[in-house]
Parts: sequence; structure tokens; C-alpha cells
Amino acid sequence: VYRELSRLLLKLYGENLMVTDITPQWITKFKQKLRDRGNGNTAISIRMRCLRHILNLSEDNGTIQANPMTGKSAPKIPQWNKRNIAISERTLSRLLNASKDQVGEVNWYWLQFWKFQYYANGINVVDMLRLKKTDICNGEIRFTRRKTEDEIQIEVIIPITQELSNIISVLGTGKEHIFPFLDNCPARTVEVY
Repeated sequence: VYRELSRLLLKLYGENLMVTDITPQWITKFKQKLRDRGNGNTAISIRMRCLRHILNLSEDNGTIQANPMTGKSAPKIPQWNKRNIAISERTLSRLLNASKDQVGEVNWYWLQFWKFQYYANGINVVDMLRLKKTDICNGEIRFTRRKTEDEIQIEVIIPITQELSNIISVLGTGKEHIFPFLDNCPARTVEVY
């Protein structure tokens, strides 16, 4: 998202845009440019939150004195267009009970990862991929969420049900990690995730 915002700012403003050039008026005009380009509230909100974070960092390191996106007079970030999308009981049952013959081998393979997330109380994909074999202990998976590990050290504990055990026994082929995707990545790549 940050790279996309960077590319967009370069395209719209060129390389001469400085963090110190960003004012509440600039932000209002930028928001209008996004809307003129066909962006809805959700897309604008995502970009504005990224920009606010960049400005927060700039304020923290002394590049700017105050973040123009904070305070009472700051331009408002549009609300997300929230949609509640739930899977019907029937569809859920079909997904959980699908066989290789029904969905094909490739779809079945990826469906197992979705099922792992489902049975693991909605574990985040990044956290799922970062699970190590050493995180399994006494019939439980124990890990710290990647998203909050720098802020709050909360250990997540997931009991290994029969369904999770079955998935791990079939797809848990990694050397260090349960799932093999990060095993052959350079250490820096794994750290990014």
C-alpha cells in the first residue's frame, strides 16, 4: 500500500514533493484528486491513512513540526464502505467437506490453508505462514501475532483439533516452519513478513 501511494504521489506531483509541502489545504486537494480519478471512500481512506502514518513518522523524527492530518482542524479521512459478507451455512459446509475429486487437486490444496485459518480461529495469513514447528507444544500452537508483536506481547494459543492435526500432517512439510513457504527465503524476507 505504501509503495502504491509512493508511485501515485510521484505520478501526480513528481519528485519535488517534500513532506514539508503537505498542508491541510494540500491534503484536501489530494483527496479531491483521488475522487476525480474514480476512487471511492475505501480507497481514499486507505491512502489517507498511509499518508497520515508517514506524516506521523516525519513528525516523530523532526522533519516536520506538526502533522497536518492530526488535530481538530485536520482534513477528515473518509469512512470505509464496510460490507458484512458472511458465508452461508450451506457454503461453509461445502467448503469444509470438499474432496479433491470435487474441486480439483490445486483448489483442494489451497482450500486446506483456508480451512487451517478457519479451524485456527481466523489466524492471519502472515501469522500462519510464520508458524514454526517449535510453536507446537502439548497439543497447542503458541505464537505472538506479527501485527502486534512490537506493541504488545500477547501469546495466542490455539488448541490443535483433529481437523488442524489432519491439515498439518498433510501440508506441514516445512523444515523450520510448519508450512514450507518461508523455509527457503532469506532471513530479511522472512523478517519483512
